[in-house]
Amino acid sequence: MRSGSLPKMVSTDSNTIREELVSDNNLTEATGSITRIVSSAVKSYNCIFDSSWLEVLLDNSLLWNEQVQLKFRHITSRFITSISQENLEPCTKLMKYVELRHIDNVTGYLGIKDLEEEFVYVSTGLENIPAGSTKLINTDSDLILSTNQSFIQMQSYFFERVWSLATPAMQRIAEIKRSVS
Repeated sequence: MRSGSLPKMVSTDSNTIREELVSDNNLTEATGSITRIVSSAVKSYNCIFDSSWLEVLLDNSLLWNEQVQLKFRHITSRFITSISQENLEPCTKLMKYVELRHIDNVTGYLGIKDLEEEFVYVSTGLENIPAGSTKLINTDSDLILSTNQSFIQMQSYFFERVWSLATPAMQRIAEIKRSVS
């Protein structure tokens, strides 16, 4: 897994609290927070994430194992990412454990646990980093954790709208395979 830095974590509830992280390994901090949230899901876990976070999910054995366990605990997981020729194999692996859909131009990571219980967002800023760069998360990135119901309902609405517009993964994979042939 590539390393990067994540300078601050913002935690929101009815009283907004901002915490500065002191850890030098802030990617570990972000994936640790996401892992804790995924492992505590009891109903569902919905995510929108870019291909770099797909790599993080598959390369981090603890996070991956927690995600796999959701299926075995009969917890719904719906993921949206940009499926391309380059990430076809990881997406196919992921589809065994989650309902996956495709949409173009995804950046960062957004996750909602149990529909309205917890929200996490990590901005990667990768849209400005050249291909082949070793940076995963730049110094302007934030991790936001929230239990504020109004905020989470708004993000849940956003997720549902994108979900309804996204292409089912099997359909997208068939499109890619047809264009390669």
